[in-house]
Amino acid sequence: MRVFIFSYNRGAYLRNAVESVRRHMPFAQVTVMDDRSDDPDTRAVLAALPVEVLTAPAPGAEHAVTGGLHGGMNRALDLAEAEGQTVVLMLQDDMMLVRDVAQAELDAAMAQFDRADASFVLGVTFAKTRRGARDIGLVLDGGVYRRPEAAAVSGAHCAYGDTGLFHIPRLRATLGRLEQGEKENEARARALGLRMGSLVFPFAHWLPFPVSWRGRQRVWRLRLLDLVCGAGVHVIAPLQGERLRRFLDRDPGDLPFAEDWLTAPTAPQALYWSLRGGAQNGLARGGWRSTLARRLR
Repeated sequence: MRVFIFSYNRGAYLRNAVESVRRHMPFAQVTVMDDRSDDPDTRAVLAALPVEVLTAPAPGAEHAVTGGLHGGMNRALDLAEAEGQTVVLMLQDDMMLVRDVAQAELDAAMAQFDRADASFVLGVTFAKTRRGARDIGLVLDGGVYRRPEAAAVSGAHCAYGDTGLFHIPRLRATLGRLEQGEKENEARARALGLRMGSLVFPFAHWLPFPVSWRGRQRVWRLRLLDLVCGAGVHVIAPLQGERLRRFLDRDPGDLPFAEDWLTAPTAPQALYWSLRGGAQNGLARGGWRSTLARRLR
């Protein structure tokens, strides 16, 4: 399995992401796609990583706006395709694998790409709580969770996501290449009638209460919110032992919400897990932090 991790100026997050893949998927070949990080700490992490690191080309005007994520994803897909890879795993630096994953499990997941309406990406993360409301729009369909197209009006994706297992031939046959923007790729995939599936037994997730960025800047409002809301690198404990057994034995009709199955020991007490940073961290904490977040966002 080829795994690509996309990163910019978040060295501590990146180190954890790489370590989690090497721990839980030791057979994988890991490549970090760095978006020209200039933070000294991140540069030191990049230099010390025991995996391949590729740096993005010099930025153009479009790169400066988007952060270059989708350009990096296209480059990763081109590299994997040239190597003869069919499926790759795409992660971002604020994510991690949370349990052991066997090659046989990945092979079984590949059957989902055989559906006529299947998207070229299969989600591998736990269900989210969005602004205090559990995302119950997913339905069990053919061995994976899928979202009815009507749910897209709420902002939740039903055809595309920037992370997960990507089937390269199916991508080439549908979109060809990715555009700059998750919403743009979602709209294109939905227009083709594609529906994205998500694993019933996910193995990755985003770290909760992340440090915030606006574009490529750490503006003072975000710094203040991070300070009072407990933002940081809150590593998720491995899902293992009896807890893992219960997770794998559960009724697939029970959606796998991160808060129900995962723990991040250093994360602050909150009403639910915030995954976006900034004001969302404050809203998830509740109380006066929520009031402050509404005023500063």
